[in-house]
Amino acid sequence: MEENRYQEKLKQANKNIQNAQYLLDHTYTLIQDPKVLINVLMKIHDAFDQSIAALIYRDREVKLISNFHDSPQSRRNIFLKKCVKRYGFEKSIMSTITEIKEILDEHKNSPMEFARNKEFVICNDKFKFKKININDVKDFLMRAKEFSYKIEKLIQLNKFKE
Repeated sequence: MEENRYQEKLKQANKNIQNAQYLLDHTYTLIQDPKVLINVLMKIHDAFDQSIAALIYRDREVKLISNFHDSPQSRRNIFLKKCVKRYGFEKSIMSTITEIKEILDEHKNSPMEFARNKEFVICNDKFKFKKININDVKDFLMRAKEFSYKIEKLIQLNKFKE
């Protein structure tokens, strides 16, 4: 049962990456509206979350991790404490995931947002601005692809070690 769970999470992560890539390549290119970048970031965030979940579930199956409260924040904490060092991930990956989450939280709580000069601008209630452009989003997407690929390879490699 657990194997189906982590395989399903890997599939969901890859689907989110494909959706983000499609939004970036086709939808954004066609309509040139920076508001699309927020939707791409949501897909990227979901891809990171699903990738982490796949690795955590796999580690739980092979008894490297005990049972845990299953929430995105809990999985991120376990990943940071147990998996980053074990599997040789760069600690900067967590700062990338945190940055994306902060952008999405600012977007959710923002009283004002607008598009200007091919950038999406989020303004908080203290009038501090956060700008998102196509290059930032492409960079986040590239990191999500690399991260998901590494986790997929780790899981495949661990299957042969059993």
